[in-house]
Amino acid sequence: MKNISIKLLSCLFTLSFLSGYSQNITTDKINQQKSYIEVLGTATQEVKPDKIDLSILLSEKNNATAENNLEKQEQNLKKILTQMSVPSSQLSLADIASEIIKEKRKDETIQRTKEYYLRLSSAEQVSAILAKLAESNIKEVKIISIDHSKIDSIRKEVRIAAIKAAKDKAIYLTTAVDEKIEKALEIREEPSVHRYTPFAQLNMANSTMNDAEPMAGQSDTNFKTFTVNYSIYIKYSLR
Repeated sequence: MKNISIKLLSCLFTLSFLSGYSQNITTDKINQQKSYIEVLGTATQEVKPDKIDLSILLSEKNNATAENNLEKQEQNLKKILTQMSVPSSQLSLADIASEIIKEKRKDETIQRTKEYYLRLSSAEQVSAILAKLAESNIKEVKIISIDHSKIDSIRKEVRIAAIKAAKDKAIYLTTAVDEKIEKALEIREEPSVHRYTPFAQLNMANSTMNDAEPMAGQSDTNFKTFTVNYSIYIKYSLR
């Protein structure tokens, strides 16, 4: 009977110890979960593009005169680029099949077309060339993309700025309650639909130039700059 009592007491003690140990673990986890701060840092940079790609479509109807046939339009295009000091290397034929013959059933005319790609380096240059093209009756022009030659470096700079903004926020928030951040437990880049959205790609990629003046006016507001934006989430433990 005595041995049974000792074993029972030993068993109860073990259960009590394990219960207390479990409670300590749970309490530690709760305390640990409470000792952190979550912050979101955001950074934005306006970028002036230096890579602006245009699509220029030259077209000729079957009743074209010597002054507005396809060959003359090509000559005028290259002449304009020379006048504007744009290297010929920045102009390229879209593809092998870009010179095609289309038949319009509506008026039964046959039209030859040829598409060129032109890369320019500034909004001001685009505006000036669009005006010159309009004077030569070349009006089917689209802005198909804008970018910057050092966009990867710019993205890196903006991400770093967002991380620093998050850290600064964590410091002044914890200082206000007499706490201090210790280490970053988690760093995560937050998705953002406005992260890298050149305005021209949204507003002008499918537009066709029908008049030089409206297009020139749009260039100042629509693709003079585009925005690179990043948001970074950081979870810091507290001391």
